Amino acid sequence: MQFPKAGLIVFLVSVCLVAQSQETVFLTNYNPYTNDTYRITNFSYRGITVGMIKSNVENLINGDSFLEIDDTSYLGLFDKEKPFVLKVRSLPYVQSAYFVFNNGVLFNMIIRLNPEIYSYSELLADAKKKYGLPTEERPFMAIWQAFPYELRVEKPSTVKFFLTDEVSNVTIKTFISYQSNKIKMEYTKKELSPF
Repeated sequence: MQFPKAGLIVFLVSVCLVAQSQETVFLTNYNPYTNDTYRITNFSYRGITVGMIKSNVENLINGDSFLEIDDTSYLGLFDKEKPFVLKVRSLPYVQSAYFVFNNGVLFNMIIRLNPEIYSYSELLADAKKKYGLPTEERPFMAIWQAFPYELRVEKPSTVKFFLTDEVSNVTIKTFISYQSNKIKMEYTKKELSPF
């Protein structure tokens, strides 16, 4: 059986992407005001999402031409694994991004974008376009909740995605993609916007 060259290249690229390990978190967001259920699948920033192991997050940051680890302020603890905070920046777009780990698993992301480049109203509009109406909206913040997960867009230009419960009480399903063909890897490199 012969494959066209273009089909074989697409197949090989797909196999290469699946060969890298990636973790996935699936959320269902119930909005009591609309009685709708929104599926927030794998909120990620530059391919990074809650539930990933620390080495995978570090590899994604090191491989990203827009992000760099900020070594000027080491926020981890020697001989301690919980919590470990990895700080990243990408001036002038991203003022700072904090990735907080517990037992080597990412459970909190805080992305502080430059408000002169990304306004709160732009971020909020993009988040609503992608995830639907928030569970709760205030003048300074919008919240999408799906216990134990929460996504927030806050003024002036901050995006937070985290577990609202202690990590020890939450089951995080970690999938290694070379062991499972169910995992699909998504990368959006068109902008530095999280949406």
